[in-house]
Parts: sequence; structure tokens; C-alpha cells
Amino acid sequence: MAKLKKRSKLSQQRHRANQLNNPNGANGKKTDSNKSTKVNSMLDKIKASSTCSVNEKLITINSILVQCNNDEATRKLFLKNDLVKIVMNDLLKQEAQFDEIIVSSLDLLKHLIVEENYDLSIYLWRNGIWDIIHSNITKAFDSLTHLNDSNVDILSKDLLLSYINNLIGILDNLVMELNLETINGSLIPQLVDSNVLNVIFSLLKFETATKFNISLSLSVLQFVYDLSSISENFLKDVLLNNTEFKAAFEKLLFNSGALFEKSPLGKVYVIGIKLQIQEIQDDLTNNLDSTLKEVFNVLNEIDLNSEKDEEFQIVDISLDLLTTIIEIKGSLFLEDSSKKDKVFISQCTDNILPFLGKLFEVDFKNNKRLICLNNLIIYLNSNNCVNEKLLSDLESLNSNKISNDFITLLQSSSESDLDLELLVDYLNFKLNLLELDPSKFASEETQVNTLIQLGVKVSSIDTAVDLESKLQFITSLLMYLSLLAKYVGNIETTKAIVDFIVKYNISIPLSFYNTQLESGLNISKFHNKYHYLVEETVTLAINSVFEMFDDDYPYNRPIYHGGNLNEVLISVMGDYKKLYKNIDKNLNLRLKKQAEETLNNLQRFIEYKKTE
Repeated sequence: MAKLKKRSKLSQQRHRANQLNNPNGANGKKTDSNKSTKVNSMLDKIKASSTCSVNEKLITINSILVQCNNDEATRKLFLKNDLVKIVMNDLLKQEAQFDEIIVSSLDLLKHLIVEENYDLSIYLWRNGIWDIIHSNITKAFDSLTHLNDSNVDILSKDLLLSYINNLIGILDNLVMELNLETINGSLIPQLVDSNVLNVIFSLLKFETATKFNISLSLSVLQFVYDLSSISENFLKDVLLNNTEFKAAFEKLLFNSGALFEKSPLGKVYVIGIKLQIQEIQDDLTNNLDSTLKEVFNVLNEIDLNSEKDEEFQIVDISLDLLTTIIEIKGSLFLEDSSKKDKVFISQCTDNILPFLGKLFEVDFKNNKRLICLNNLIIYLNSNNCVNEKLLSDLESLNSNKISNDFITLLQSSSESDLDLELLVDYLNFKLNLLELDPSKFASEETQVNTLIQLGVKVSSIDTAVDLESKLQFITSLLMYLSLLAKYVGNIETTKAIVDFIVKYNISIPLSFYNTQLESGLNISKFHNKYHYLVEETVTLAINSVFEMFDDDYPYNRPIYHGGNLNEVLISVMGDYKKLYKNIDKNLNLRLKKQAEETLNNLQRFIEYKKTE
């Protein structure tokens, strides 16, 4: 399972959806000058040199948090004016700082990490956030006994609870945003060498279901689950060899029924961590079915119509688990396709598919439902379990909900706000439907022109979109459109698809490639700037042409021969050879082999088409 790194992004979307409108947000009437003055005034109030009272500082910190959450432009302005440096140096590193100030400052940083992602996370890591976490965790845990002290008032206990939860929350958000190299090479060694990890694990030993015990246990479980999901090294080299964790987790498994009787979220975290451990120990064969049953036992406890964050998190993690179980079952089937798992196939059609359908029906805002559904379709298709009932259920789900959501997403997409990751999930779903039954689903596509327009925009090399996201989108789009072109039954639609693929994914990228190299940019600098986007795109597009014209379909002669596509392919042959030769096999062996195969097939394809 060490591959799912999406929880923080989904949580971010969830929290944004629940936020109050900020009257001075992006649509406010205040001028930039006035806003900048106000930002600087608020920052002055929380500096070490400020004469403001503790209460004024607390109000200011919390106001900054609200404004940063509600409006990106305001958040950027705060950051530009050294908000993070002030919080780190003037609030968190000051000796004898008031506890309330520390807790609120940690809470602010915790939220900023989610909003600003990797850039802020790596800045914090390089500028001493670990020392702050370490010293404060030591201080906080020295006070842990106060939670059960009847002489300590409830406000002080709540403050201590927030203190510990914010510290673990910052660690967890750093884990979700830092790159794997930093996590494995720096964060995990610091956790282990400082003994902070054992201190955190000790919070899993609670036996009674008090508010404080449940809250702290959930924070630790979320942290362990997220770190295990991201770092196989942590799971294999640390978790399984840590006696403190083993003892604490075994005790938690024994007490989880009582501890989390009214907290299904704790139960699902425990299930997830157990599955991670079983996977790394290669102990899955006899445990997957019971794990699936446990997941649905938890899901049966919650209301999918609820707007509570806890329900959202339970479904989010459950979708991870269901997706992973389907993937593992699929891998086992590939290893031995003679053994059909009839029990699990029934679970797919009788439990998992209806559950996913319910999520779409109630408009549950979690994008992982599509990923899980795609895995489910692929699994059932590979097991030859496609029947009229399944097709009918999927057609109903598509026409009643998913298709409309996809159209809404397409219509709302702009260059400045492209959710390419979600678009890829929808395209993969539509591709999966086409592969199940082309005759049923090809004729239902109404968004070809919109998809082509979006494809033109995204395929532009210099579009301000992350290169990896762009390549994933182009890959899914070309795979879907090239298959659709074969079965849509409309020659004009097929021609539009062909023209888009040839012009914007072969001719223009090759022209851009040649222009860049002819202008003096050497191939190393070109790859540093654009990676292998051009090579990947052109290779995909040429293979799409093979897909669309691999036989003498009714549209073949009017479009391929009538449009002189053979001459077009002949004209780009030399450029594609050059492109192939410039791929360094030591840096990208997979693409080198794929391009070589494509080049050989292109030569044969051109000769084959000459004989038609």
C-alpha cells in the first residue's frame, strides 16, 4: 500500500468546502494596498517586539489562520511578508513562551503545510521545524499525566490535548507533503534516533475510552497509517522491528473494541495498519476476505449522508483499503488465472459496487470512489465476469450520475484551474466502459469536441501545468479517443479525433522539438526543462494511429487515404528517428525500448498501408 499519498489533498478540499465565506477574501472590495497594510499590522502584533497582550496575540494568530484558510491571495501575502519566519522565530523559538501561544502557532503551521504543500514543508524541514517538534513533544509528554489528574481543570487538559495533537498533526502533514527521499533519509532517522517515535507509540496503550485517550490514539494511528502508506522503509525496517510499537499495537488490537466502540475511525485505521503489515510480511492470502468483511462492518456503522469530517475520513480510508484489496486480488489472479476467486467476485458485485454506487448517489465528495470503481471494473473484466446485470448497473450509474459530473467538470475547467488528476480518473472510467462494451457506450459520448478543445490546450508544451499531470492526462485522453474513434459510428467525429491526434500530438510537438534544438538548446537542457514529455506524447500518438487504422474499417479509406495520412507519417519518420536516438537508455530505458518498438512498427505500418 506504500503508494497512496492523497489524504491531505482530499482533506484540504473537504475543509475548504466547509469554510465560512471571508468578506475580505478574493472577491472583497479592499484594495491591495489596504490589504497589505492590514497584513503587516497583524504581523507586527505577533512579533517578539510587540507590546500586545497574550490575549491580543492569540486573537491575531487565530484571525490569521482563518484568513489564510479562506483566501489564497491573502495567505500568499502573509507568507510574502515573512509569516512563517515570525511564527518560527518570534513565537515558537522564544524561551518562556505562553503555552496558548505555542498551541495556536503550531495549529497555524499545521494548516499552512496542507495549503502550501511541498514548498513550505521542505522550507520548514530545512529551517529547524524538527528541533521545535522535538523539544515541544518532550515538554508535552512530560505533562501527559495531568490528563488524568482531577486537580487539573478541563481547559488546561484541552490545551494539553490540542498541544500534542498539533505536534503529531504537523509531523503527519510533513509526511504527506515531503518527498520520499527526505522522509526516508532524514525524517524517519530523526524520529527513531530521538526516541520521539517510541514516545508517540506509547499513546496506543490506553485502555479506557475517555475523550482524551480516543483523540490521542486517533492522531497516532493516522500518523502511523500515513507514514506506512508512503514509506515502505518505515513499515519494513522500523515498524516491524520496533518492540514498543509491537507491544502497543497488540494491546490496542485487544482493546480496540472497547476503546473505539463509538469511534469507527479508530477501527478503520487499525484495519488499514494491519493490512499494511500483512502485505509487507507477504501474509495476505488468508486475510484479505476477513479484512474486507471488517471494512464493511465499519462502513455499516456510519451514515453516508453525514457531513461530518469523521465520516468523510472513514470513507476515504475505506476506499484506499478496498482499492488495495482489489489490486492484490487482481495480482493473485494474474499469477494463477486458473483459479477464480468466486467468493471475492461475489463481494465485488454484491457489496463493493453497490457501496460505490451509493457514494455517487448521495454525491459523496471523494474522488477516490472513481479510482476504486475503475479497479473494480478492470478486475471483473479480467475475470470474464461481465454480464448484462453488470453492464446495466454501470450504464445506470454512468447516465444518472457520473456522466453529468464529468460534463460539469469539463465545463468548469479553465487553464488556471485544471483538475487534471480528476479528469484522468473520469477518462479511465469511460475507457473501461468502452472496453467492456463498445457498442453500448461509444454512441453515448457527447463531449468529444470539448475533450479535443481541452486536449489542444493541455498539449501545448508551454502550458503552465505540471508535466507529470499533463502526461497522465494526454495518455488517458489519447487512449480513450483512439478507441472511441473506432466505434463511435460517426465519420466526422472520427476525423476530428484523428486530426487532433496527428496535428497536436505528433506534428506540432515534433516541430517544437526541432525548433528548440535548432535554437541552440542541447538535448540535456531540453530534457531538464521538459523532461520526456515530447517523446512520450509523440510515441503515444503514433501508437494511437496504429490503434485507429489497424484494419480496413469503414472510415479507413476516406480518412486515412483521403487525408494522405501515410504521407504525413512518412514526413515525420526522420524526426521521430532523431527523437528516438536522443533518448538516453541509461536515464529512461522503458521509453527507449518503447520508442524503438514504435519506430519499427511505424516503418512496417507505412508499408502495410501502401498495399491497401
